[in-house]
Amino acid sequence: CYLANMATAMIDSVLSRVAPLYGRMMAKELNKYGLRCEDILVLSPAAEVALSRLPAEEQLNRQKRMIRAVDLNMKHEQLPAALQAVQEPFAGDLLRLTVEVEAEVAERELLQNY
Repeated sequence: CYLANMATAMIDSVLSRVAPLYGRMMAKELNKYGLRCEDILVLSPAAEVALSRLPAEEQLNRQKRMIRAVDLNMKHEQLPAALQAVQEPFAGDLLRLTVEVEAEVAERELLQNY
């Protein structure tokens, strides 16, 4: 038990140092193409429902971001630096909505099994 606690503490220590570095690296890569982190998610059934709950304008903006990213990638280009600077790679509501949908599904299953 002591060794498990010690190993967990060491892993937590390493992760707390690596996580901010990884976040900055991921933001830089997403900014190159004008994407948000939620744009690159593999859509689960809950995420698909959450996506359908987004306002139509946000759904359209998401589609435009992904089309632009594919276009830039195919041309081996990146967004201009001025546009990269104003990107918000961690903004958006899809992740929050996905968590809400998953909670609704879990609650529905619990009530059906009751």
